[in-house]
Amino acid sequence: PVCHAHTHAHTISARTDFACGFLSGCTASLAGQPIDTVRVRIQAGASGTGTASASPVAVARSLWAAEGAAGFLRGTAPPLLATGPRNAIGFAVQAEVARRCQSRLLEWRPGTAPETARLTAACAGGVCAGLAQCLVIVPADRIKVQQQINSRAGTSSSEPVLEC
Repeated sequence: PVCHAHTHAHTISARTDFACGFLSGCTASLAGQPIDTVRVRIQAGASGTGTASASPVAVARSLWAAEGAAGFLRGTAPPLLATGPRNAIGFAVQAEVARRCQSRLLEWRPGTAPETARLTAACAGGVCAGLAQCLVIVPADRIKVQQQINSRAGTSSSEPVLEC
């Protein structure tokens, strides 16, 4: 089956793109946060066992014993604050670049097959969207990692995001 979502792209508003991006990003962040926290603790060697080679299960048990369920959600605020704008930027940039690129390609090379133009435009849109998303991803990830590993220094999980 061929996806015909692009044929109706003109009917999707920027608000819909933003809302879909925001909700999908927040849902994914919340679902993956506990695993991400364990991963960061392993990488930082902050598992409570004193080694970076502790198993994920050992790190999770140590985290649960020391901080309870809240420990698994440490560092959640930055990804939640970043995923909405990140996904909105991604959706909007990809759609706009793809639309412009496809129309320009068909204009500049009149013999180009519509499917080739659509696929080329989608690739260009994806590349531009990924680059644009870095403006949000990089600072948010830095803050998140700082919050996830700060518990071993005795800092509070509720410290303000900008004090990392």
